[in-house]
Amino acid sequence: QMKRSLTIFSNRYNLSKLLLLYVIIKLASIIDPITSDKSRDANPIVIKSLDPCFCKTGLAGELTGGFKAVFKFFEFVFARPAEEGSRLVVTAASAGRQTHGGYMRAGALQNYAPLITSEDGVKKSNYVWEQLGRKLEQLQPGILANVSTV
Repeated sequence: QMKRSLTIFSNRYNLSKLLLLYVIIKLASIIDPITSDKSRDANPIVIKSLDPCFCKTGLAGELTGGFKAVFKFFEFVFARPAEEGSRLVVTAASAGRQTHGGYMRAGALQNYAPLITSEDGVKKSNYVWEQLGRKLEQLQPGILANVSTV
């Protein structure tokens, strides 16, 4: 039962990260596409995704039993201190225009995996954006007009 729970958690976590990357890439391209126009270099809008990696936080506070024990073990072995993770967040926040639309992990700009940049990945990204847009428009009509006019 615990192994199944860990598998489900891992799959959902990975899927949520993939969906986030799809949305960040699309949002960055709509808000402020990078072009050869040099006047765009001074634009203060920089959208990116950040992964400070596994950090020691109070996240496991609500867990109980074996799942908490496993989590705490992995946290002890693999997690970095929260202070180090916070420095990575500041590094990403202060990174320049070259990181627009990018993915920063452990303080460095990373290349996207082919799963995201392939033709199929771009199609999936567009699909996710369309579905998210429909849902957002249901919740707040006209909200996407704000995105395209920034």
